[in-house]
Amino acid sequence: MAASLSSRLVIVFAVALRTTCAIQSILRLTYSNTTFPALEGSAAFFDCRWSFDESKEYPTQLMFSSPGGQIFSMIVGSRFQFETTKGDAFDATRMQTSSVNANSENVVFTLSRLQCSDEGTYTCIIKSDLLVGGTIQQQADVQSEAIVTLKVPPSAPRISSTPVNLTQGVLENEVVTFVCTANVGSIGKGRVHWRIYRKDVPENILSTDSRISSQIIQPVQKPCTDLVTSTLTLKMTRSDQSLVATCFVSNDDFAPASTLPLACEDTILCDQTATVRIFYPVSESSLTVTHDPQDIYHGGSVTLTCKADGFPEPNIEWFKGNETLAGEKTGVGIRRLVLKNLTVDGDSGEYICVASNNPRGSVASANKSINISVSSTPPPPTDPPTTSTATTTTSGNNNSDKVTDGGGDDDTVIIIVVVIVVFVVICAVIVGVVLYRRKNAKKDVEDQSRKQPNNASNNLAFVNVQPDLVADEKYRTPSLNNSFDAKNEDGLMYADLTYDNRPRSRKPLALGDNASDYSDIQMPHV
Repeated sequence: MAASLSSRLVIVFAVALRTTCAIQSILRLTYSNTTFPALEGSAAFFDCRWSFDESKEYPTQLMFSSPGGQIFSMIVGSRFQFETTKGDAFDATRMQTSSVNANSENVVFTLSRLQCSDEGTYTCIIKSDLLVGGTIQQQADVQSEAIVTLKVPPSAPRISSTPVNLTQGVLENEVVTFVCTANVGSIGKGRVHWRIYRKDVPENILSTDSRISSQIIQPVQKPCTDLVTSTLTLKMTRSDQSLVATCFVSNDDFAPASTLPLACEDTILCDQTATVRIFYPVSESSLTVTHDPQDIYHGGSVTLTCKADGFPEPNIEWFKGNETLAGEKTGVGIRRLVLKNLTVDGDSGEYICVASNNPRGSVASANKSINISVSSTPPPPTDPPTTSTATTTTSGNNNSDKVTDGGGDDDTVIIIVVVIVVFVVICAVIVGVVLYRRKNAKKDVEDQSRKQPNNASNNLAFVNVQPDLVADEKYRTPSLNNSFDAKNEDGLMYADLTYDNRPRSRKPLALGDNASDYSDIQMPHV
């Protein structure tokens, strides 16, 4: 047993207390989960050790006690004789003791399945005698202590309500009380959180909210934990329709509040109520009656719409006088009545919408009317847009509203479109002209570069152009004379032309006479 304990993580909770005598005692405490505090349900190992000087002293009694009382006692009569007894606090179902004899220097107690009642101080006490001058003297007790504390996880909460059966529904403005009860774990470590959902939209209710009250006690079964009872009180309105209340539990050691999930289904530390149904009667303020179109003419049609709010869903009917009109249900609490081929005398008048429902056995009804006035004047033309006047008359007064509809917006749109088109055309013309000019310029250069030399006299018209020279130098500088005085035997005149070698240049660099049969021409590099 001592060898197995040496392999465990050993943390000393209390060191030996020394007295004037030489005997020493020490109590070491370790846990099976190797963490402190110990987890509920784990095991604790108490190693009670002692040492002494055999020549002068010897132990006479060893006692091991718990918060509940004495667990174990060993009486040593001599070096080879001893007696052990188990105290009233010894739980045979959970306590084990290592083997011990007169030569032992320690005894190990194992306490399994730790629970709240095991918390507290455990003590190892050594009694001894001292031999002084042949006289035996009883020495003061030497003891060491270890303290057991537990870390208890929270349990799942449970919600109750008043009224009990929320699925049967509650009346509007009725007060509903929700009660959440949960063991939140170790004292001071856990708490309860309320969250309500209205049509899947969550609302977190803080613990400081006036609608919440809480009570915390330490239960008898688990005195090392907090049992929380939290009450949420709500006054139900129609905006709370389909409300669901949820209760979450958090614990600093096991499930911190920062890790609470969004949905109750994502954790076992949550409970939620059934969906709450709110019953409320239909009322005149919850009725809306409209007609479309607003301008009604002979031979045309009109749609009357009645909307009613209430739970259970209201039943809606249309009436004209004592006549019940067949309408069409187009949604929850919505009924439409379509009138076609209207006539001034047959369809003008008051139409009444009647809505009724039965919330929790109490019948409620409400009605609202609308007046329809069919105009004998034909509707104004709509194409092209022109200024028109329409008159709508509401029953109960003789006032008429005139509405003038002009075509100013259409004219503005047309002007903007024309301006944009003209601008695009102008830009296209400018781009076309630029591209055309560039193309022709390039074509002229290429034609000039491809032109073959022609020595006919009618193509040398420039020979009659005199250079800008002083008159007395006209004949003294033949190389600058364009008169072509030098002639070959065939009587024709020739000249050498040298052009500038820059691209697309046609400027001669030199002009001179020679006696060759043909002129030498250097074309520009293109």
